Amino acid sequence: MIDNEKVSTFKRAEINRKPAVPSKEEKPILGLSDTDKDFVMDNVVEAITMLPPAVNKPYEDFMKVDGYGTAPKYLTKIKKNLHLEQEMINELTRQQFGRNEGPQLERMDEEERKNLIRKLKTKWDALNTEYQKKSHCKILEGSALKLKETQECELDQLKHDIMLLSQPGPIYIE
Repeated sequence: MIDNEKVSTFKRAEINRKPAVPSKEEKPILGLSDTDKDFVMDNVVEAITMLPPAVNKPYEDFMKVDGYGTAPKYLTKIKKNLHLEQEMINELTRQQFGRNEGPQLERMDEEERKNLIRKLKTKWDALNTEYQKKSHCKILEGSALKLKETQECELDQLKHDIMLLSQPGPIYIE
């Protein structure tokens, strides 16, 4: 039995083997023959004479494309919904608080605005010169320190008011 097992494994190995490589004296099978063609040189010539592939697309002017510069449809829908919600909120607040309750606003005249800015600037200059005259080099105590802090607060407030009035656009007052 041992001999039969060895023989059967040997036969299996024979069946699974690949065919041997042909020797250089054997002729090619199925009529294949050696060629005199130089594949490397043919590839070089073909690459040189070949036309370049069409990679570049024609220039497309994006300014002339349909829909350029317009908002997308979904954004216009969202804007419309927000506008409707805001109108509904305004209507509800008017119903709840009444139409005449609340501050009545008037638009400030441009001459009045310029005049107010000019007066605030002169007031700031006067307060600043007074502030600068005080000696801040020595250590201040008590009322002198309090006076310095109040002058600084007034200067900052005047500067803030001048900035608010100098901004472009209309100003509304009660």
